[in-house]
Amino acid sequence: MIVASFIGCSTSKNHNISKLLTPLELQQLLNLNKDVQLIDVRTPQEFKEGHISNATNIDYQSEDFSERIKTLDKAKPVIVYCMSGGRSSKSITLLKTLQFNKLYNLKGGIIRWTSEGFEVKK
Repeated sequence: MIVASFIGCSTSKNHNISKLLTPLELQQLLNLNKDVQLIDVRTPQEFKEGHISNATNIDYQSEDFSERIKTLDKAKPVIVYCMSGGRSSKSITLLKTLQFNKLYNLKGGIIRWTSEGFEVKK
C-alpha cells in the first residue's frame, strides 16, 4: 500500500514531487515499476565496490554531472542514492531545477540499504 501511494503520487499532475524512500519502499517500487531510472551519484570507485542492481552511475562530483543528468527521461521516475544521503539530496535539488517531476531519494543511502540486508551488485 505504501508503494501504491508513491506510484499514485508520481503520476499526479503535481510538479517536482520528491519523496524519501526507505530501503524496503525502494525495493517494492523497483519490483512494481520497471520504468524507473535508478541513479547512483557516487564516484565510479564507490560504484564498483557495490551498487544496487540496475543502477546507472552518474558521479555527482564529475565535471559533466549536470550534462549527464539532462539526458535522463523527464517522463519517467528518477530514484537517486549515494553513500548516506548528502550527494543525492543535492542531486534532487538540481533535478528539480531542471523540471524533473517524479523524484525519489533513498533515505540513508547505500549504507542503510546494506545495513537492512538488501543486496548490492559488484
